[in-house]
Amino acid sequence: MIHRSKNNIPCFCRPSIEIQEPASDIRDDVIEVAGSRDNLSTGERTVDAASPPQVEALEPVAELPHSPAPSAKSTPHTTPKTSMKFKKDGKEGKPFEFGKSKFTSKHEVVKRGKDVEVKLENLKLSKEDTLRVVVLPPMRGQAAASGTQPELETKVKKSGSKYEISFRPTEVGTHKVLAYVNEIQHPLSPFPIRVYDSSEIIVGEIPARSNLNDTVEFTVDAGRAGFGNLEMAIKDADGVIIPSHVAQLESGTAKFLVTFTPTSRGQHTVNITFNKEVLKNSPFEVLITDPPAPLTETMTETASASPSLSKKDTKREKEDKKKEEKERAKREKEEKAA
Repeated sequence: MIHRSKNNIPCFCRPSIEIQEPASDIRDDVIEVAGSRDNLSTGERTVDAASPPQVEALEPVAELPHSPAPSAKSTPHTTPKTSMKFKKDGKEGKPFEFGKSKFTSKHEVVKRGKDVEVKLENLKLSKEDTLRVVVLPPMRGQAAASGTQPELETKVKKSGSKYEISFRPTEVGTHKVLAYVNEIQHPLSPFPIRVYDSSEIIVGEIPARSNLNDTVEFTVDAGRAGFGNLEMAIKDADGVIIPSHVAQLESGTAKFLVTFTPTSRGQHTVNITFNKEVLKNSPFEVLITDPPAPLTETMTETASASPSLSKKDTKREKEDKKKEEKERAKREKEEKAA
């Protein structure tokens, strides 16, 4: 994980970015107030013992012309007593105590399509108690517009005071596990399970070739992948990780611009993982070569390269020069003799 500024992320040899889900995917209104579901189904009204019900005082009515004079108060004004006992099957009982019960899971961040197991431990139920478990997927589309949310199919397995809740998520986003005992919501629910899918990450076009010391850049969009940790490592031809820079393209999004500047020749690789899972087509390859020489230098090199001959040609050239010199000396000698 790295701490990022608003627009830029510091340069590290192996950038690591934590991808957060949009706040709109997590709805707080699915949390039900303890006892609210029971009250709605039975039509009873829950009364708080700490605050007795308010008694509305009747305002005095004007005396009618032929009505007798009002009599004096015969009984003192008192506050009625209230009962805080819950009713179960027509019998009064004590409210359920959740005690030290809690939710646990080996993996709170899981891949879409894989089975999830959540344990509800230390929950002691009597024969009269009833446990109800609900798993809610993230609200999207029509469900968000209508305000209704479908429940996922769940399996609950009991083992002593431990209950194993299993389900298979089919959507990316935060799923909420809620538990009710006698329609009273567990105080530690909803328990969140974050679901991701690395195949939803879009990697922009990465050039197959580039020049030495030229900046190579590409984009990564992880906005639909869910919660997780995005890591990138650029390696040179020797497998050594080289520095790279990651910048956020838009504030509040998971769209990034990745850049690096190769300082050595050869095949470079771009390695990308999400939640330790290697992305499809990763590693991406970029061949780094020398930049093309300027046209003037090419012409100069060609001109200077033409006199340079092989050893055989050089020897033959020397022999020809010696032969010409001998013939010239011979001609000069003959001319003098004549």
